[in-house]
Amino acid sequence: MAKYKNIKLNMRSDTLEKLIMAYLSGYAPSRSSAAEMCSVSKVTSGKVANALLNSGFMTERIFACGGGRPSAHLFFRVSANILLVDLSSSVFKMSICNALGQIKFHAEHEYDTSISPDDNLNIFISRCGIRAKKSNHSFNAISVIYADINSRACLENDFVCARLPQISDTDYISNVVYDIFGMRPIKNLTVSETISEAIRFKAHGITADSGISYIFIGDHISLFHVYPNSSVTVCSPQTLLDDDERKSLSLYGNMTKDDADRLFIRLCSFMGAAFSPSSILLESDKFSPDRETSEKIIKKFALANQNPPIIYTKSNKFPLCVIGAVRSTLFKLVKNYITASE
Repeated sequence: MAKYKNIKLNMRSDTLEKLIMAYLSGYAPSRSSAAEMCSVSKVTSGKVANALLNSGFMTERIFACGGGRPSAHLFFRVSANILLVDLSSSVFKMSICNALGQIKFHAEHEYDTSISPDDNLNIFISRCGIRAKKSNHSFNAISVIYADINSRACLENDFVCARLPQISDTDYISNVVYDIFGMRPIKNLTVSETISEAIRFKAHGITADSGISYIFIGDHISLFHVYPNSSVTVCSPQTLLDDDERKSLSLYGNMTKDDADRLFIRLCSFMGAAFSPSSILLESDKFSPDRETSEKIIKKFALANQNPPIIYTKSNKFPLCVIGAVRSTLFKLVKNYITASE
């Protein structure tokens, strides 16, 4: 585990927090870009950059970005890893990830309906935790991800979904995690909150300046709308599906891309009617929403005489929920070491 230095800076705490967020946002920010993002001087921005470097969280490299002049850009050190404990589905997952969302270690436990929820949790944390500790990858903090209550059209066993841990169980989960790792989670997030955090930290250049809707289709369906202030409205997809769609989803292993596209179009129409989003983000762990998918959705809006939103599509190589959880956890970790002296 990396050792970090505590640093106090003579500046307002809200200014410090904004600048830390700027340096954690996007990809390899510079002192100038962080200063511009936060409307502060380059001197103030530089103080926080130096604190991030001297504390041991970040390093820097000089290169030209976008055809401009070469400048120093800040990167998280390779040792800045987070352990994610994902309890949001019937397959519990444990991963060690870096700031870019790259997974360095991964282990899974499929929920066993023949034993109790507590036994499932303890078996998962102990077995996968031992494997994580024996891996060659250290981590600096732990984050736990939970399902949003009543937010998923589960393709798994409904009985299992009803028994998944909830975010209200954080004290118990924290104790189980502590027994194995000797440290407690510093962040507890629902899936919708991880997506909101990924957008807030501009992890893929996607912003929610006027709101963005999120649709996931794969081993489950999730629908969220993220507002400009990062608050989230979670939708319940179960009420939106007809019998044919439910049947198609229950056999998602045989679902074609055209089937998935039709469902994306249907759910985009619903989100458009409900929230009038300026942007819609599509993600899947089974299919590949692409330009063709986007064109079909735009055509659907045009036929309905509605202004089409900007359609973003994303592969699941670096899942947004992973990136959002990692960035949010690193943000909290950094703030524990770099503080304002006021």
